[in-house]
Amino acid sequence: MNKIITLGTEKNEFIVKPEAMDMIVDIEKKIKELKNKQDDYKKILLNEMEEMGIFKIENEQKGITISYIEAKDNLEKFNQLRFREDHPDLYDEYVTLDGKKSAYITIKTKW
Repeated sequence: MNKIITLGTEKNEFIVKPEAMDMIVDIEKKIKELKNKQDDYKKILLNEMEEMGIFKIENEQKGITISYIEAKDNLEKFNQLRFREDHPDLYDEYVTLDGKKSAYITIKTKW
């Protein structure tokens, strides 16, 4: 595969080939369109499942399970930030640092 990033004439200037940029923009647009369609279908499913009192639909042939979890009020939620500020010694005693950092890229679009 040919490289799509080249060095520019200025120090620390990097240029993505125009055809690669076009492809990235095209893919991002398609993803956004599909995500919007997905969100629309999820809203329809949510409304219909709620109206019909359905909590789970499974289709083994398609390999899909659709679950509806109804909204609840007054659920307990742990405020980690406040606990860390109010009780730093306890927080440090119980926190473990065993996660791994992931490499990723972010692409922002302006449409």
